[in-house]
Amino acid sequence: MSLLGHVEVFLIGGKDMKKVDFLGKNDPYAIISYKTQDQKSKSLEGAGSDPVWKQKFYFEVDEDIADVVIRVFDEDRHTADDFIGETRIPLARVLEESEVPAQFYDLVRKSGRTHGQVEVALKFTPLEKRPVQQPGTHQNGQHSTKHHHIDGPYGDNNPGGWR
Repeated sequence: MSLLGHVEVFLIGGKDMKKVDFLGKNDPYAIISYKTQDQKSKSLEGAGSDPVWKQKFYFEVDEDIADVVIRVFDEDRHTADDFIGETRIPLARVLEESEVPAQFYDLVRKSGRTHGQVEVALKFTPLEKRPVQQPGTHQNGQHSTKHHHIDGPYGDNNPGGWR
């Protein structure tokens, strides 16, 4: 498969997430997946039902297009982490439009019930327009995925938009 470019997934935050902790508030984190590439957001201790992550994740995209999957969990120290829900975002739309502005996606359980939402924005950069690589994006000549905390476009003092 030939590489088409990369997609940037901006995990902004969530709202109305079901409380799954027996005691205390949710400590949510997200696993963002594209095909075999998985990345984990930071865990937000005590964030409750409305977490704010403001993190950016990069994934390489080839000709075999798939969905971006975001699964949200509540981190537990002494027991298995609790699954809150997941959403699937079709990458085909992102490839067609280059950018999908921030919007909320339902977090759905296997039962079909919605247990909150995550706010996500996406941007696709074709290989020929790919920006200059930042340090650490290649290891031993191999492409790698990485993520960043963002304060810019979706920070508290900026109303939004891509920069």
